[in-house]
Amino acid sequence: MTVPIIFAVGGAALLLFFFWLAWGVRQDFETLVRMPCPACSRPFGKEAAMAARRLFQEEIAEWRQKNPSTRLRIVGRWPIQCPACGFKGHYHVQDRRLLSDGQ
Repeated sequence: MTVPIIFAVGGAALLLFFFWLAWGVRQDFETLVRMPCPACSRPFGKEAAMAARRLFQEEIAEWRQKNPSTRLRIVGRWPIQCPACGFKGHYHVQDRRLLSDGQ
């Protein structure tokens, strides 16, 4: 009787964890979408944010392919380019801030 309850509680906790994780990634993405470009003050927008996240994922996949036995400590740095003025920088996911390529 207690075993099904333990599995139900464990499954619910796992499900909540995955919802929390997905919510965090979405918050990071939405923050970048609304963030103003430091050069022209226009928001980066959804397309630029999607491209930045895709480029980061491609860089990680390429690095993993070159170094399959190495364990990664991933620092989320999404390369971003403003569609309006061409500003290039990196969005730091952990602290949700933007740095230009020169910094």
